[in-house]
Amino acid sequence: MTVHTCLGVIRDNAQCEYCAAWGPVRWHAGCWRILRVEEIGVTACKNCGVVLTAAHLIPWPVAADGEHLRLLRAVTGSALGITVLSLGVLLAALFTSWRPSDRWLMVAIFAATATAPHWMLEGFARLAVALSPQLAPGDHVVGFRNIGAYLGVLERSLFLGALVAGQPGFIAMWFVFKGIAGYRVGLPETRARRTFQLFLLNNAVSLAGVALGWLVWRRLGFS
Repeated sequence: MTVHTCLGVIRDNAQCEYCAAWGPVRWHAGCWRILRVEEIGVTACKNCGVVLTAAHLIPWPVAADGEHLRLLRAVTGSALGITVLSLGVLLAALFTSWRPSDRWLMVAIFAATATAPHWMLEGFARLAVALSPQLAPGDHVVGFRNIGAYLGVLERSLFLGALVAGQPGFIAMWFVFKGIAGYRVGLPETRARRTFQLFLLNNAVSLAGVALGWLVWRRLGFS
């Protein structure tokens, strides 16, 4: 795996084909790429033309055959499929005479609450990073390359479960812990503030999704 500061221009609404950073940017740090051993010192970055040498090398054992890309696509496709299917079930139950069993409705509510806000969150985060001059493209890792995406799916399920169980205090406790652990230290003051605001934006979108899930839960007659 190689990492370098790429001085190539990425156009508006385009992505770096290596690290998935979004444009428009004139340069971006932490551009990573997976190479085979024989490509070191030969392969150049297509964005800026820099030859990737041993100076850019991080000797992590990673797959260079596209296996991880296929896995990423499978995870993304599965999440999208679950979102579409669960929202379809809920919309039909809310606005038509068709209604599945209560068990399947509950599953659909939890599935939609866990996955649907992810797509809204991605849109808001990309917009914020693109428009804020204090944020770098790598401050938000795109899609399911970001471990936070998996955390979000899990925590939204837990939050809805806490509301269903009548224990909303769990949500407050979680955010106290998450706020302490999530604040980025070691950055310039302005950028640290902006990254923390991005962190809050992501969590606000997640909470809005949970609130909608709770509203649907009550609207469909569950207590």
